[in-house]
Amino acid sequence: MVYVSEVAGVDGDLAYCFGGGFYARSRAARALLATPAGDRLMAEFLPLPPDAIDYYASLHLQAGVRAHVGDSVLFAFRSQVFVSRSRVVAVGGIARDNAAVLGVCDAMGNVLDKDGYPLGAREARVFVDRIWDRYIAGWRRSQDKRQQEENQYPSGGEALA
Repeated sequence: MVYVSEVAGVDGDLAYCFGGGFYARSRAARALLATPAGDRLMAEFLPLPPDAIDYYASLHLQAGVRAHVGDSVLFAFRSQVFVSRSRVVAVGGIARDNAAVLGVCDAMGNVLDKDGYPLGAREARVFVDRIWDRYIAGWRRSQDKRQQEENQYPSGGEALA
């Protein structure tokens, strides 16, 4: 899971980003800061005390690293989304370098429409089925085709002319 936030404030070698869903057992250790200039910088995640409310996360910046309000922050850890007001965005096509948003849900897993309102149960089912057919089933078909080709040419090579 990728958790995306942004820098909300900076104080010396500390950057603070918006939080929600961080918790002690998540094992978050580092974050990737992405600047508008295209820089990618690593920062150390400073764990919260177990009784803390996690509206913000604290990041320790390495010497010479400068963060600015609005810089993107990416974490990779298991979040407790249900305790936040976060949106969950399903993204497909990453492995093919063709990332696309598949859908957006609220923290309770309700599929949202383009205006951010929950779809009804029937509409949500149709939406999820369409995404499944387009991405997951298509991926499986491509995997089946690849397997057939590997079985046809076990050495991994192409047919000889």
